Amino acid sequence: MENNTKEFMSRSERRELERSENKFNRPSRAGQILRRVLLWGGVLGGSVLLIIGLAYLGSKSSNSNVSGTPAPITDSDWVKGSPDAKVTIIEYSDFQCPACASAYPMMKKAVQEFGDKIRFAYRHFPLVQIHQNSELAAKAAEAAGLQGKFWEMHDMLFNKQSNWGTSKDAKKNFLQYAGELELDKAKFESDLVSDAVKQKVQNSRSETARINLGGTPSIFINDKIIDNPGSYDELKNLINGALSQNP
Repeated sequence: MENNTKEFMSRSERRELERSENKFNRPSRAGQILRRVLLWGGVLGGSVLLIIGLAYLGSKSSNSNVSGTPAPITDSDWVKGSPDAKVTIIEYSDFQCPACASAYPMMKKAVQEFGDKIRFAYRHFPLVQIHQNSELAAKAAEAAGLQGKFWEMHDMLFNKQSNWGTSKDAKKNFLQYAGELELDKAKFESDLVSDAVKQKVQNSRSETARINLGGTPSIFINDKIIDNPGSYDELKNLINGALSQNP
């Protein structure tokens, strides 16, 4: 019908009709913008999902390929509990890791509840590929440790992870925490970039490579890697089991 109608039109009328049709069929400016938004939204959405997935996989402890056992605890380790304890727990952890933040209150409660029956050591395993502030956080804890407040900074970093974890200037956060802990801020800032602190964190990371750890947190009880507990009761049962084997 449309083609037959055009046969009876003048040339100028046909041109006018074609212009009208083109205008009608061409997407509106708003439609073009919407189409672009949907296109880029899909791309960005996929990227966000990919990043979240990588972070999730990186933070889950995948330790089926662990080879060897942790190095013995030395005076350079940060330790709570008795050196004569029958059960030793060593955790390789990342201050920016969400799973580590979930494990933190369980470990703290275990140390409080079991007291001198256990010995707990914290070691650094910053997943720098996916946690941009994790290495600096480890250094902040070490710098605080040089002023006798490693555990205080350790607790603060986990408790305030949501504040500094995505910060583009995490150093500013850490300096603030140093002030709250009444540290010498000038010394803290200097130690934060010192070779000694850098080497301490690097030594711990080298240890994780030696025993082929796959993620964080990686927890050993008496040199045996465990599946990360989903609750404090699970952790408590594992500790009690280890205690029963070492009366």
